[in-house]
Amino acid sequence: MKKSILVEILSKFSQKEIREFSEYVRSPFFNKNQGIIKLNNYLRLKYPAFEKSETEKKIVFAEIFPGVKYNDGFMRTLIFGLSSLAENFLSYTRYKNSYYKDKTFLLYELNDRHLDRQLEKNIRVISKKLETEKIKDYEYYLDKYNLENEKYLYYFRNKPDVYEKIVKKTKLKEMADYLSIFYYSCIIGDYTRLYNLKNIYNFDFDTSQTDKYMDIPKDASLRKVPCVMISYYELMLFAKSDDLSYFYKIKEQLELYEDTLDKDHVYNIYINLINFCSRKITAGYKELEYEVFALYKRGLEKNILPFHGTSHFRFYTTVTETALKLKEYDWARNFINDYRERLPEKIRENSYNYAKALYDFETGNYTEALETLSVVKYNDVYHKLKCKCLIAMLYYELGYTVQLLSHIDAFNHFIMNDKLLNKERKRIYSAFIKYLKKVDSVRLFFNKAIFEKLWSKIETDNSVYNKKWLLKKMEEMAQ
Repeated sequence: MKKSILVEILSKFSQKEIREFSEYVRSPFFNKNQGIIKLNNYLRLKYPAFEKSETEKKIVFAEIFPGVKYNDGFMRTLIFGLSSLAENFLSYTRYKNSYYKDKTFLLYELNDRHLDRQLEKNIRVISKKLETEKIKDYEYYLDKYNLENEKYLYYFRNKPDVYEKIVKKTKLKEMADYLSIFYYSCIIGDYTRLYNLKNIYNFDFDTSQTDKYMDIPKDASLRKVPCVMISYYELMLFAKSDDLSYFYKIKEQLELYEDTLDKDHVYNIYINLINFCSRKITAGYKELEYEVFALYKRGLEKNILPFHGTSHFRFYTTVTETALKLKEYDWARNFINDYRERLPEKIRENSYNYAKALYDFETGNYTEALETLSVVKYNDVYHKLKCKCLIAMLYYELGYTVQLLSHIDAFNHFIMNDKLLNKERKRIYSAFIKYLKKVDSVRLFFNKAIFEKLWSKIETDNSVYNKKWLLKKMEEMAQ
């Protein structure tokens, strides 16, 4: 039972939720099966560890039904029943914590049952609460639409023959606006996500559909809504990627309206801005490196980053890389150590070791960095690429030419054969190892004409990984 869905769900409950779930299971409204209650009472005592030796089906059965012969089918039925209750409890908890979703269904039922006095009272309460809401993201406008829709249905039901009064007492035009705001915010967000996938992986989609959203700023009802305009500017980071003005427009909007947006939306905005800067830096816009670092610092200080407070591998190492590139060594060291414990336990040591190897490399401890990197396991294709690049740079710094050439050959085969890498990513990493091989050759057999030609090629190529480091190695040879 250790790996069962039931134990997996219960292990994610907080102490408060475990207590409330027990009350939920004991309630006759939700459950009348005493066997399920006994099973839950036993498992509650084993929370949160749920040791395997204490959660085996036969052991649990013997504890809750002493003296009864084990029945696997019956035990499976109890586990299934408690699992279903746990899922229903999660759904119920989310529903009760969503004030407006709860109230939307209440208004619907009051309207449907013609309980007009209670309906009017709740409409007033909900309207007042909506007007005082600080967060006015896309779901806020869906909540306003639902409220106005129930008001319209109420008036239409009571006075179907006096439509002019209904129009005056309801907000039919605003309802259309509210729904449009919700729709455009969602659909633009979906297209932005697709663009992100297109940039990261070997994934493509028809972008012509985005053309219909280009004129959003011309709509006065949409133009004045921050959550719509910021989402629109995010899409433009991809659709019109050569125009940096959208980046600065989003920054300006964040300064004014960040506190009115849902935290998850703000997180996505930060990530889209950071990713945009990263793409432009690769293309030669080095001034944006400081913008990325500023975004990371601001996001960390405001608890927007990392996502829901959990620092995952890619975020942890990318922040480290960003700080180190700007020679913010003290800040990087503090970040590596301070955020280590926020990493999920399964990837903690692996992520920490890679970040430490990065730090040691940038601070000149090459041998130590190579030793640390030898125990790092790859998490995904892009982690593998970065590790291979770092190993190549370490071989170069340590003068291990034979190992470097062998590594470059294997690295090149990996890039060519991997199907997940998109063409642009393949190009920038292939360019890096191609130039590094030539840089190492020039270092061993210096020729001024070849040196100058190579320098010129690297300097003018805006699609190469870690171009700054390659140029630094050329500068060192020139001295």
